[in-house]
Amino acid sequence: TLFSKVDTCVDASVNYDTSQILTVASVAGAITLPKNGQTVFFVSNTNAITSITPDGWEGKTVGLIATAAWSLVDGSNLKIAGGYTAAANKLIFLTCANGDWYQVNTPTAN
Repeated sequence: TLFSKVDTCVDASVNYDTSQILTVASVAGAITLPKNGQTVFFVSNTNAITSITPDGWEGKTVGLIATAAWSLVDGSNLKIAGGYTAAANKLIFLTCANGDWYQVNTPTAN
């Protein structure tokens, strides 16, 4: 699978090979992102995520690509004004700072 244009935070002229990106299931409540060197993850299922475990992510930015409709709930350690509702092929970037996650882009469709 290739992304030809994902967001202004990424070079849109490059085709990105997404075949090696891990999928993280959205769960009702907190999710933990694998610490395997990747910074972009597919997120599946249709649950509301209320927090993301910050351990090991301080100062790093991650990209979450939706494979289904799920949401990020503003509050807890997610600092996303008004929350965020994903749809398939939407990408959002978050940066972890002081244990909280902040949205760093305006999500766009592929």
